[in-house]
Amino acid sequence: MSRRGNFIIFKEDEIYRLIIALIVLFLNLAEVFFIIYKWTIKKKRKTIYETYLLSLSCADVTFSLANMIFSTMILADSGNLIIATIGYVLSLYLSVSHISAITVDRLIAIIFPLTHKLKVRVKHARMVILTLWFVCIGIGVVLYFEYRNNTFEKYTLISIKFIKLIIYVSDIIFIVAYIILCYILLRQENKALSSTRGANTEKNILVLCLLTSLAFVCCTLPVAIHFTLHSQWPARLTYLLVANSGLNSILYFFHGRFVHIYRKRVKTQRMQKTASSSTAE
Repeated sequence: MSRRGNFIIFKEDEIYRLIIALIVLFLNLAEVFFIIYKWTIKKKRKTIYETYLLSLSCADVTFSLANMIFSTMILADSGNLIIATIGYVLSLYLSVSHISAITVDRLIAIIFPLTHKLKVRVKHARMVILTLWFVCIGIGVVLYFEYRNNTFEKYTLISIKFIKLIIYVSDIIFIVAYIILCYILLRQENKALSSTRGANTEKNILVLCLLTSLAFVCCTLPVAIHFTLHSQWPARLTYLLVANSGLNSILYFFHGRFVHIYRKRVKTQRMQKTASSSTAE
């Protein structure tokens, strides 16, 4: 057990968080490698979604590293945790901002499909990503000069307020945005368009984005509620924040594999149906 001001931190919890962060780091790095492999070795076309996803994976890598540094410093009884705390807050902000950017991109793609198809390019996604990272660095500099003369207890309380604000705002935005998107898709009347390959791809991406946002809400909302009720650092609930970064990678891999298996099964059923019809004739 380690005491920092009025905060009590159990080292056993930090060991578990360190292990989870290591596993999540491996998943994030695997996702980064897989996307780069698709682009460079398999020569697949770069898409707007995967451009955002690659940057989100890098942001999740920073979050895993921030958790590992924080836990290691607690276990080693290091004196100043200011850099680790700032890194933790900023990497969480990066993950949230990337998922928000993906959500906005999906809104534009569904509400204004023609505009998105003709005018939105990968280079625009890169510009948004660079902006997110530069804003993060700027916030980090401001937080450092704000925190450096404060006690651990004071800047941890400030961090809790900042994290709570990020979680509540982002969760509300994600829930409202995807309710709107699902409603629009359900109300689509153009059956011919909805059955095209391009429209099916858009729907698959939307489903993956919806699952990513839903995972974020489920993992972060309990933490924010705990902050609201207790104003104390929820050591074990922070496992959810770390695990959420790994869920992004798991959803990407398994959703892609599920879609591939589903399409293969549909294709096989069609071929069998065609063969049986030919035999009957």
